[in-house]
Amino acid sequence: MIMLVYSGAVAGLSVAVASMANSLELFATVRSTVQVYLSFFSTQFYPSGTMPSFVAALSTFNPMTWALMIFRELPGSFNAALQTGPLNLAQFAYLGALSVGLMFAGFLLYRRTMEF
Repeated sequence: MIMLVYSGAVAGLSVAVASMANSLELFATVRSTVQVYLSFFSTQFYPSGTMPSFVAALSTFNPMTWALMIFRELPGSFNAALQTGPLNLAQFAYLGALSVGLMFAGFLLYRRTMEF
């Protein structure tokens, strides 16, 4: 469920940004570039305390950071060293709201670029 919600956020953001492109090739390039930068401006590789201040500020609004925080809090043996407690439903709700908002924005911007 977490991956589905996170994927919706990434897809919505990627399509929203890429819909400003004027060709299919540029659309695909921009969409992929957004996904790469979401990875690097998150806490996937480094904790936010070790990042420069501007990158740490960007990472707090990054849906990948929220998804990673939720994954790290999941109970189970695969991440027992990272487990900090039960699943934080507030984080999941924030990620879900962001995902719905980004998917809706992507849908509207993509529809705007379609020719009927």
